[in-house]
Amino acid sequence: MEHLTICFNLAVLAATQLTRHNFTGLGTVAGVPVGCGPEAGLVAIETGDSDPGGAPIAARFELAGTDLGDRSPKQIARVIAGLETTGTMEALVRYDKGDWQAYPLTPGYTDLSHGRQSAPCSRRHKGRYFQVGLRNVAGCDFSLDRLRVVAAPASGRRGVT
Repeated sequence: MEHLTICFNLAVLAATQLTRHNFTGLGTVAGVPVGCGPEAGLVAIETGDSDPGGAPIAARFELAGTDLGDRSPKQIARVIAGLETTGTMEALVRYDKGDWQAYPLTPGYTDLSHGRQSAPCSRRHKGRYFQVGLRNVAGCDFSLDRLRVVAAPASGRRGVT
């Protein structure tokens, strides 16, 4: 047996054994059982399957839009995330309710799984309001500690965070 995960359900005092993935955590999201781990990422466990193959879950979150209290147009120079991940993450930026632009986060340290990752953003886009988000690629597992956005006035003056 290559992998073994045992989950103990305290509500009914029953144990479940999963052997296909090396899960480090199990839970329920919107009524769907999910597992996460360094090899499988974030996986939906199919109900009724005694040894689930599951499917990767695309996770995405978006922060509320803001104009930083300034009416002038702005550009996002960089998105910096402090996170731990088992795969690739993307920063998402949207101006004035337009289309989302995706920028891959690249590690800032030699340890690819933990630490600071950043994404330089295109200077072609600008707007008064902007919104920032993150998404995992191919269902990778991640844990976010902090998110920093470096914004600059579209006029070319130095940026503010």
